[in-house]
Amino acid sequence: MKKVFFFSLITAFVFLGVILILSINLYNADKKIFNLQKEVIFYKTLQSSKDFLFAIMNEYQKEKSNIIKAHKFVLNNLDKNFTILKNKLGKHYEIYLTNKNFIITKTTFKYDQNFSLAFAKEYFLSHKGIKVSKPICEMATTDFISFSDSYQKGRVLQIGYIFDSNQIREFKQKIEQLKKQNPIIKNVYLYFVYPNIHFASKCNFLKPMYRKYSPQEMNKNNKIGFELYKQLKKQNPIFTKNSMYILSVNPFEDGYMIFKIDMDLSKYQAKLNKVKIILAFIILFLIFIGTIVFVYFKKIINVIENFAKHIENEKVYQYQGEFKKVVDSYNKTLQKLHSSIESKKEFLEFVMHELKTPLSILSLNVENDISIVAIKKLNMAYEDMAYFLEFDKTKKYQKEINLKTFIENRIVYFNDIIKSEKKIIYLELEECCIKINESDLERLVDNNISNAIKYSTTNFIKIVLKDCVLRFENDGEIKDKNKIFRKFYREDNIKGGFGIGLSIIHSIVSNYDIKFNLITDKKIVFEYDLKQIKC
Repeated sequence: MKKVFFFSLITAFVFLGVILILSINLYNADKKIFNLQKEVIFYKTLQSSKDFLFAIMNEYQKEKSNIIKAHKFVLNNLDKNFTILKNKLGKHYEIYLTNKNFIITKTTFKYDQNFSLAFAKEYFLSHKGIKVSKPICEMATTDFISFSDSYQKGRVLQIGYIFDSNQIREFKQKIEQLKKQNPIIKNVYLYFVYPNIHFASKCNFLKPMYRKYSPQEMNKNNKIGFELYKQLKKQNPIFTKNSMYILSVNPFEDGYMIFKIDMDLSKYQAKLNKVKIILAFIILFLIFIGTIVFVYFKKIINVIENFAKHIENEKVYQYQGEFKKVVDSYNKTLQKLHSSIESKKEFLEFVMHELKTPLSILSLNVENDISIVAIKKLNMAYEDMAYFLEFDKTKKYQKEINLKTFIENRIVYFNDIIKSEKKIIYLELEECCIKINESDLERLVDNNISNAIKYSTTNFIKIVLKDCVLRFENDGEIKDKNKIFRKFYREDNIKGGFGIGLSIIHSIVSNYDIKFNLITDKKIVFEYDLKQIKC
């Protein structure tokens, strides 16, 4: 009888070990789903803010001269009623005037009455004439607004221009929709940080305060904003226990926008706790019946081994025996994970498909240099993502290409970007013909040129084609040679991009068996030994 007892006890401990393995895998699978949800929030927020920021900056450039005109108009009529002046300027304008102590004593915006601008005293005294700020989120109303200011006779006059465009409304709707789709999002805040003048402001993006921050709150937000800015320049995004911090792509030149997304994880934690309680009861139950299941020991061990293999390979396990509840729980969690991953891929493919036509139209209709550069950068990002998602799954057609002519044509395409980034590209190209798919070659050449422009620490970039060996040379430093070809890895989070350019290059080099060499001694050199054919 003792042998039976001890054998049953051993059997119970074996089951206990299996259940522990299952609990760990179930817990990790649930964490994967949760982390994937946070990743989707990050990329959707980043993309929405990128489109919005470029749109509002274009509106800022268009309205800047009108804001200065409005400021001069009020400056010449300070003795008149501000309400009358505001009516003449239009609903998009607000007027503010301080006394010599930098306290707003006269204004058309009631929330700023008696508000102190003393925190920006040095800024007002540092410039002459009329200065127009970049757009920021107004904390009382969540409107996006630019301020013009001038300092005369000890007083500051400010004119606030409220941006009111479809892009702003669409941006707010997208963030609100993102919150509805992701119940873990509790609130969204925006920080605008301007390092040059050491100023940071915060606003509750989804819920207006209808009041101003106190001086103590202003100082606190300023301190937090700068600390976040320093941390996010090193790592973007940052996740804490209950929040996500995202540094957006910067079109402001001297300023940055930071998202603080507060998350309510109580439901997620409650779900995990329920899983733990269920598993605890299962373990106790197995220990209790361990004394009577020893006759099935061999059979159950086989079941355990098969189940463990399915867990290791992340496959659904078809089983109708004693542990059906545990197996079903595992299968449901695994299916949710696979479904979430597939949904993300379908979403990205849908977005890419929807972006193609507008990008083509914009490319044909843009007129100013800033827009041309922005569209070309967006188009390159689109082409990289489309290539990465493998929209075209048909067999790729290869043709004979004159590499010298091809590179010269790509340089013509990059000319606007090269000028905007103040770079100079030296070409030393010999005749060389190769056989390759044109799309593959475009991705290889464009990503090398784009990386050289983006990461070169000087103005000079050199492209050499000699004996059918193609070299891209620029000054700079690579922090980790072993990581740069990984998907989504970026050496510098602030410079933008998806982190897939070098991964695409690595894939092309592997597919065509191209001899590749990376040199990082003093200079960065990407070298490709291509298979030459007769031209």
